[in-house]
Amino acid sequence: MLKHNAKPIEADLTEKEFTEIVEKLTSSDYFNYVSGLNTFVIGKRVSSSLSGNSGFLLTFGDNSWVICFLQDDILKWKFGQESYSESVLKLLNNAEFGNGKYKVLADLPYADEKCFIEEEIKKSYGLEINGLSIGERSFNFCFPNKMELDVMLFPDEKGKFTLRVFWEQW
Repeated sequence: MLKHNAKPIEADLTEKEFTEIVEKLTSSDYFNYVSGLNTFVIGKRVSSSLSGNSGFLLTFGDNSWVICFLQDDILKWKFGQESYSESVLKLLNNAEFGNGKYKVLADLPYADEKCFIEEEIKKSYGLEINGLSIGERSFNFCFPNKMELDVMLFPDEKGKFTLRVFWEQW
C-alpha cells in the first residue's frame, strides 16, 4: 500500500490511452465547473480549516474561504469573503454521506489507514495553493513541493459515498 509521502506509481498506459482519458476529462461539464475555482484559490495561503463527514472548509489569510462538500455524489465548492453562514457550515456534515474516517475494504490508496481529515488538512497551514488537479468526481488542492490535499470519494459498506482527504506527494 502507498503511504502519503511516497511518490505515486505511474500508470501503464499507451500515449493514445492517456490522451483519450485527458480529453474526456477536460471536456466534461465537471472539469469546467471546478476550473472556475482557480480564480478564487490560486495564490491563497491556508490559515485554518473546519471539517466534517461530507466536507471541509479552508480559510485564507485574506479572510476569504472555500468550502468543498459532497452533493449528488460529487465534490462541489463555494467561495466566499469574510464570514460564512450557518447554511454553509451545515454542508460539512450531511447524514446522506458515510464516514470515511475508518479503514476501508477496498483496493484504494490508503485503504488500510484511518482518515482524520482535519489532521491531514492542518499539514497545509501556512502554504499557498498553486494549482488544482481535477478528477471525474473530485478535485485536489496542489501545494509547493508537489504536495496536495488528495480528496477521494467512494461508497462505504452501506453504499453511501464517503469523503477521505490525505496530504500526499503527487
